[in-house]
Amino acid sequence: MKRIWPIFKRSIKRSSAHEIPIDSSIDESPLRLNRNGIAPTASPLAEDTAPDASARITSREGTNKDRPRRNKGTSVSEGTVLSSSQISRFAIEARTGEVLLDEGGDSLRGPASLTKMALLYLAFDALKKGRIQLDDIISVPSRAALMRGSTVGLKNMDRVHIRDLIASIAVCSANDSAVALAICMAGSVRAMIRQTNELCQGFGLDRTVFKTVSGLHRDGQVTTARNMATLGNRLIADHADQRHWFLLHTFSFNDKIYPATNTLLGIYPGVNGIKTGTTPKDGAHLVASVTRAGREIIAVIMGSTRKRRDQEMITLLNEVLR
Repeated sequence: MKRIWPIFKRSIKRSSAHEIPIDSSIDESPLRLNRNGIAPTASPLAEDTAPDASARITSREGTNKDRPRRNKGTSVSEGTVLSSSQISRFAIEARTGEVLLDEGGDSLRGPASLTKMALLYLAFDALKKGRIQLDDIISVPSRAALMRGSTVGLKNMDRVHIRDLIASIAVCSANDSAVALAICMAGSVRAMIRQTNELCQGFGLDRTVFKTVSGLHRDGQVTTARNMATLGNRLIADHADQRHWFLLHTFSFNDKIYPATNTLLGIYPGVNGIKTGTTPKDGAHLVASVTRAGREIIAVIMGSTRKRRDQEMITLLNEVLR
């Protein structure tokens, strides 16, 4: 039976075994109407703000013991975030973690939509543990409907399957789907941001700080190519049964077809994922997985341009696979 997860006000309790109240108002920035009474296009702050130290995680994910423990005492070292004119190139053997190439692998960069790898990891965890199901239906919260950038046009109170949210994030990096899924799983965007940071800290990614789930640029939101290689590797290794999402070339929704942002699929032999990310300030990124002759390589390009990113990745892969 399909479960329907509506968005209710905070005071309404769970009404049945198949209705899970989700509060879309917790921790959201207030919507300001213009003089015509119309909500404007989402601003950079519309997704949410990062949680402060006292923010409480209200999650459908489970208790704190289910989540990776934070490595206390680790922090992002001070440093300059590289401009998009400087490219980071990094590659590892997926099975052993051996570094095959490292050019700027520890330089701080804005992650763009690579943040969504952490969101998808937590979603796959929730699927594995039965906390959500692909056929579950949610009502899209207003915050998700107002997202800008890469979107699939979700409207407030649209009824959407979890499978469509996951597919649109994996294939076309949909920001509106990312926010909807975050609120569905964690109760608020802030809580999900906290969970993605806990996940990264649990993986030892001590130079990564996420402040959004969408990856839209935010000052202080940083990572490194090395950290993203580790996160991408853990995503496909720990959830090998979910790798098919990253092989999809298109996503169809509401009579529209959205092409995959990973344009190396079907172009470079052996490419089977994983995630792209692009913002004007952060540049164009790609975390790619490639299987060739029994080897699997996780390769990262960060800070390129949309036009050059694929060729930069092909050059990198040719170097480490020769």
